[in-house]
Amino acid sequence: MVITSAQLWFRAFQLSSMTTALLAASVGLVHLRLGGATDEPNAHVRVCDCLVDYARQTAIAIIRRSDEEFPFGQRKYLVNLDLSSPKTRLILPTHVLDPICLAPGPNGQLLVAQMNGTVCCIDPTKPSKNPRVVTRHKIAPFQIACSPDGRWLATVESEQLCVWDFQSGALQWRLDGSVVYSVAFVPHVDVIVCGMADGSVAELSLKTGEDLRRISRHPWPVLHLAVSSQGNRVASYCAGQEIRVTDRLTGTSVWQHCAAKDGLPLIKFKRLPLLSFSRDGRRLITAELVQHRWTAHVWDLENSKCLSSLRGHMGALVAAEFLTNDKLLTCGADGKLCRWSLTDRTPLQVISPAWPGGLDKVRGTTTAGRFDVN
Repeated sequence: MVITSAQLWFRAFQLSSMTTALLAASVGLVHLRLGGATDEPNAHVRVCDCLVDYARQTAIAIIRRSDEEFPFGQRKYLVNLDLSSPKTRLILPTHVLDPICLAPGPNGQLLVAQMNGTVCCIDPTKPSKNPRVVTRHKIAPFQIACSPDGRWLATVESEQLCVWDFQSGALQWRLDGSVVYSVAFVPHVDVIVCGMADGSVAELSLKTGEDLRRISRHPWPVLHLAVSSQGNRVASYCAGQEIRVTDRLTGTSVWQHCAAKDGLPLIKFKRLPLLSFSRDGRRLITAELVQHRWTAHVWDLENSKCLSSLRGHMGALVAAEFLTNDKLLTCGADGKLCRWSLTDRTPLQVISPAWPGGLDKVRGTTTAGRFDVN
């Protein structure tokens, strides 16, 4: 009887350890926004992360080579794509080693986290200039964010939140005792919102790190956050495939959506935590795997209805942004960027970044033959 109990305990311990390892690995992959090997139907180039520069009408993307013909350090590059024409205007510095994730910086600058643990600041208009190193980490951060006024830099490494003075690079404070999965700055006020492992969305003081209040709570860890440009709404995505938009000041639920549950979503990767507000904060973009095709949903938060469902990417959606009120950009791990018309829900242009040696040749097409539009 003693042996049987010991065996049962040991098996339970093994199962618990395996589950924890799988969950941790899954969270890491989600934050790196890389998807799986089946996400790459077009050759070997994929998009890992992407930012839209509204003023210049360009998209800055991390592209990755998935095959093993190239040395490991030469499989990722930063490219700058002109959204108004099917041409690549410039290549950002190739001496930025193994970029992981991007974030907009102050005054049109670009922040890039690298695998070696450094966070660099780049001027996209002067790509030949050496990037300024803002901070250095022992472990590479999987998420970075800069405050709208350019005063603060937030980094999340190994589920730990650090806030830095952007100009001096000095560490202001580190959040101890809590596991943080995601962060987002709130415009016009010195607070930051954090997605926690216990499922709560916390609001912290930027100056001290003091826990001010809990805005909302999910039953699963909060993997991604977005804040409207007005600062009054917070969108949160949890591991249980639940998405909620909450009034930041009152804690009132504005809108909520939950995709169909078919097993542990983090392990099956049925959906990545993609959230993006429109400029007026009245619409929200989410991503979902529908009938084996990745779909961008555009939601009307005021009337709680889906305005558009745009299907076209074979790979997971890694980014989506409103270009104008009636135009949308989606970026997929399948290596394609697509500009959509929300008026008639058709793709206006498909851009596929090429690899170094042919980066000045970016294919653009205005046909919708390869896309399914609902």
